[in-house]
Amino acid sequence: RKPEKLIAKLQKWCTKGKASKLQSLLAGPQLAGLVPELLRIKDAHGQSLLHLACRCGHTDVVAALLRAGADTEAQDRDQSTPAHVAAAAGHLSIVAQLLQCDHPPDVDLTNARGVSIRDCVEQSLAAPAAGVQHSHAHPPGSGGEMSDEDEDAAWCRRLREEASDDELGGAARGGGWGRGAGAEAD
Repeated sequence: RKPEKLIAKLQKWCTKGKASKLQSLLAGPQLAGLVPELLRIKDAHGQSLLHLACRCGHTDVVAALLRAGADTEAQDRDQSTPAHVAAAAGHLSIVAQLLQCDHPPDVDLTNARGVSIRDCVEQSLAAPAAGVQHSHAHPPGSGGEMSDEDEDAAWCRRLREEASDDELGGAARGGGWGRGAGAEAD
């Protein structure tokens, strides 16, 4: 099989949501030893297979790629990670999935425009298209100003709420945010 055809097939499966085909090929004997290299291959925009799956919103494909060892901090030409791409596309359940995996990205990692994953999530949560209603921008009685710690707690709470609305099971599955969280959940 020519490598270009294989790569094109993998990219198509990631964008079309063909998780079972992708999983069986990545786990199969025919690619033994090549999977790490395939997961590092990037398209013309510098996007990995994980970037593509995150952009298209396929949680099952993202899960298969994470199981295979995809890099959650891989950066495309704009230095955006898969989590940046998922958040920008409004796929917050995928951001939650990435943050709960065995090797989550740093939420403060910035892209070429200086935008962090955290910033992308907050922008997505604030967008009316996200379909998420927020009754309070600040906790009652806070005087309108939030400390960094309160902002972090509010951000995590909103992300957990978004993930829990997803049929994937969201935050209930991973047991926490950040590096190492959720390792025992698998």
